Amino acid sequence: MYKNIPQIKCTLTTGTQRRKIMNKLYVFFLCGMFCTVTMIVQAQTTIPGTNLTWSISGGTLTINGTGGIPNFAATGAPWYNERASITAVVIGEGVASIGENAFRDCGIASLTIPNGVTSIGKHAFEWNQLNSVTIPDSVTSLGIMHFAKIR
Repeated sequence: MYKNIPQIKCTLTTGTQRRKIMNKLYVFFLCGMFCTVTMIVQAQTTIPGTNLTWSISGGTLTINGTGGIPNFAATGAPWYNERASITAVVIGEGVASIGENAFRDCGIASLTIPNGVTSIGKHAFEWNQLNSVTIPDSVTSLGIMHFAKIR
């Protein structure tokens, strides 16, 4: 009746073999996740059109290099999609200015602006959770609503 149907040999693994296979898959998965997270968190990215780089590690956004942080649209900063994980900002000594909307709607609780920054654009720190801010004497220009709507 079933003469023309090919025979398929099926081998079942034992419980021990199955566990070994699952353990290897689990370790492989964890290693892949760790490497991905490490690359995302530690990557430095250039701010387009500038000599500045930014990176996020442990909730701290760090801006380094020379020149000014440019103006951005309300949701245009390159780190905007990471804003929920940002709790602090470190601005390097070579940064000369902070543009409009640069850190808008992040979760920044503390901020130190280095000596050498001369201007802060409008809405630069709007919608944050700032508890303390240190502004050096070098800042001579502040845009409107630069610290507005602090939560």
